[in-house]
Amino acid sequence: MAPNKRAKFRIVLLAIAALVGLLVPNLPASRTGQVPGQDLVSAPFGFGEELRYVIRWGVVPAGHGTITISDSAGEEGIYHIVTTARSNAFVDTFYKVRNRIESFLDLKKHASVGYRKIQREGDHSRDVDLVFDHGENRVTLMKNGKVKNEIMVPGAVHDPLSAIYYLRTVPSFDHGPLTLNVTDGKKSYQVSIRVLGREVVETPLGYFNTIKIEPRVEDMEIIFEKKKDGKLFIWLTDDARKVPVKMKSELYFGSIQAILSDASLGSRSN
Repeated sequence: MAPNKRAKFRIVLLAIAALVGLLVPNLPASRTGQVPGQDLVSAPFGFGEELRYVIRWGVVPAGHGTITISDSAGEEGIYHIVTTARSNAFVDTFYKVRNRIESFLDLKKHASVGYRKIQREGDHSRDVDLVFDHGENRVTLMKNGKVKNEIMVPGAVHDPLSAIYYLRTVPSFDHGPLTLNVTDGKKSYQVSIRVLGREVVETPLGYFNTIKIEPRVEDMEIIFEKKKDGKLFIWLTDDARKVPVKMKSELYFGSIQAILSDASLGSRSN
């Protein structure tokens, strides 16, 4: 498979890793999208949540993914987020993808306390770990079990997945751009979140009022393989849950989308 085609499908499948959450929107529409569940208690998510997404390159289905919150973190306030991404049968014939990403988000520290990516794409295999030492403000990057880099980071720093998930806890996006400290183990970045407006988005679950945002960061390969002049947009439900129901990458070869197709709720945290 040609390198540029591999890059296209790799971006497609990595995009799902940035989509998280559950949704209960408030829309006066004829087909209002809704996932049944309990009212919010503290965090806008809880253990056992599972989201399912379809991934498309233009109008062509390319794969699917899931995001779950496991209760295996074993400590109050820490959420174990697990994402999987799989190419469909058509893509499997020339470029099989089976990826898994795990993040541990600590809402008390407002930071990540662990990250792992298990990447299986075609004949390419790679395991990436970020080991956080918040006492020393240090992160160690490991690849395939070997130490590759060590850097100093700010106190409240996220991995690429926890950064997106943490956006659900932001009370409001109406007060201008916000920034998050994020690391991929190579560098420490300030990711700027721009609010582009409000839109109604259609999904297989229905129509949702959303806030459209654009994370801006350069050269952060673990989040998504950003190409020259490429852009990433996320649509969050315009409610207390702020659930990403859609993600879109606009690149020189076309657009790639991950759209929420189904969801189920777990227990809420207190």
